[in-house]
This record gives sequence, C-alpha cells and structure tokens, in this order.
Amino acid sequence: MEWKKYAASLDGAIVVNKYSSFLNLILACSLLVTLFISGNKEEKIILQPQTLGSDAWVTQSKGSQSYMESWGLYLAQLQGNITPKNIDFIIERLKPIMSPKVYVDMVDEMNIQAKNIKDDRVTIRFEPESVFYESETNRVFVTGQMFQKSGNATEVKSIRTFEYEIRIRNYAPQINFTTNYVGNAKTVSELAKDDAKTKKESEQ
Repeated sequence: MEWKKYAASLDGAIVVNKYSSFLNLILACSLLVTLFISGNKEEKIILQPQTLGSDAWVTQSKGSQSYMESWGLYLAQLQGNITPKNIDFIIERLKPIMSPKVYVDMVDEMNIQAKNIKDDRVTIRFEPESVFYESETNRVFVTGQMFQKSGNATEVKSIRTFEYEIRIRNYAPQINFTTNYVGNAKTVSELAKDDAKTKKESEQ
C-alpha cells in the first residue's frame, strides 16, 4: 500500500467520531444475535441505522448490499483519515473485525502510515464519492478524492480506491483482505475490460 502519501486533518478526527457510533451499533447487534439465536434456521436480521440509505439485513453468513457497502464506507473513512493521534483508537475499532491472517500486516501498515505522516508533516483528507459491492468476490470498493498537502506546498488531489473483502461469520463482519491504490475501482468487470484491451493491442 502507498501509505506514505497519507496524512490527516481535523476532518479525519471528526469522521472517526461520526462513524464510530455506527460500528458500535452493528457490533452490539451482532453480539445480541449470536447470543440469542438458536436452531438450524438461518435468521435474517433487519437493520435500519441512520447511516444507511436503505434497509439492510444480515444472516449468519450473508449481508445485504447496503449492509456490506456501509461497512466498506466506514472502513475507508477510518483508514483514509489516520493521524498519529488517532491511530491507536482506529486499531482498537478495527481489531474485532480483522481476520488473523490480515491483522498483523494491516496494523503494521497503519503504524507506518502514521509515522510517515508525522515525519513528513503531511496533511490529508479523504472524501468518498462512490461505493460498490461486488457480490461474486465479497469485495467492497470505495472510491473518492484524496487531498494531500505538505507544509506550504499546494494541495494535491488524486483519485484513490479502498478495497475490502468482507465476509459474514456468525452475523458479524470479518475483513479477510484489504488494499488501496490510486485510480478507480479494479472490479472483476473492469479487470476483464483491461485484459481484453491488452490482448487486442498485443494482436495488432
């Protein structure tokens, strides 16, 4: 990941506080569901948090499009606005939903990002513009504008995408994969288009 280009602003701290209540609500619902639902039937839980544009639902192993997209948006807001001051807070919020196979790498990368922000005296803010859930891969893509400024230099704007593979286990989300990159979302359809274009060019 290109963490070195990140930094943080007051806007990032505000975003963290705004979305942390949503995370706490979902985790609380997941805990209650796990404790009280029994039997072989896979119950569907309907959620109506204010942060969602439409009703969401979650079962023991699946989540609706709006549910998955809301989690992806929340995660991108957190990771896109990391600062040396809020890094510990963010790690604690993400720790319960990170799978063991990505936890160490993800925490290390966020700590490196926070150190680079401090050492390079860079400020950034991430403004999401679109979110898309790809059901065939269980991945959520959040694309938006990343604004970066170092010292008195002019602020630089770029398109950045945060990508997450989110699985539902016992009614709770689990991050199995995460990355971010400059440019638009690399969905299955977009990658297929790129492959077809490359193949066509090589045949000419």
